Amino acid sequence: KEARSKMRALERKIEEGMNPGRSNSHTVASWVQHYFDNYRKTSNLAIKTIEAEEMWIRVHIIPGLGHIKLAKLSTDTIQTFYRSCMERREEQGGPLSPLSVRHIHGVLKRSLQKAVELKHIHQNPTNNVELPKKDELPLRSMTREQLAKFIEIAAQEKFRYLTAIMLAVITGLRRSEVFGLRWEDIDIVNHVVRVRQVLLTTTQGLRIVTRKKTKESRSAVGIPARLSELLIRHKALQDEEREA
Repeated sequence: KEARSKMRALERKIEEGMNPGRSNSHTVASWVQHYFDNYRKTSNLAIKTIEAEEMWIRVHIIPGLGHIKLAKLSTDTIQTFYRSCMERREEQGGPLSPLSVRHIHGVLKRSLQKAVELKHIHQNPTNNVELPKKDELPLRSMTREQLAKFIEIAAQEKFRYLTAIMLAVITGLRRSEVFGLRWEDIDIVNHVVRVRQVLLTTTQGLRIVTRKKTKESRSAVGIPARLSELLIRHKALQDEEREA
């Protein structure tokens, strides 16, 4: 009787287009890795996003859930895994923040949704998981007084990267955007800086990435005449060093 019941359940899955044989062959580890290699790495994602997702899979998802058969993964098991991540002891690396758990959840949810679309599993067990509330971390920045003192001392000491710091302070450009600037991107006459590329630190080392034009990206940023003068002096210093 039990065998007939299981047979009918398998027949229903096959009629619905499911592939019980293939889903039983996958563990969570093999499926998530397969999904990442074949779908995420080949998509047009930012390098930092790819590296972050690979880290969440390798460091957290595979050690925590990787041994479980894909078809056997349940909502309750995932919920317990998230709780254990937030209760890790110091010798295990310490507890993860709610934001980190949410990042892990995003990676796991996308991979399991693809498994549903390909009919490896019937439904996505992450759908009914309850996530921890996000941390509301206060933004920290230097005060005007601190910034003025910092710039004063940097100028006195002829600190080499003062120009880069002033660019970041005055324009609000990110570190990667400042480091990616070339002289051809700076219009001294019209006091404009154009962000056309960024310099990223990746696991493979430094990498130049061309900035794609999106609604969020800023291609041109105005700068005051005082900063243009500082840039002129910086370029003169570089030219002297090249000659030397």
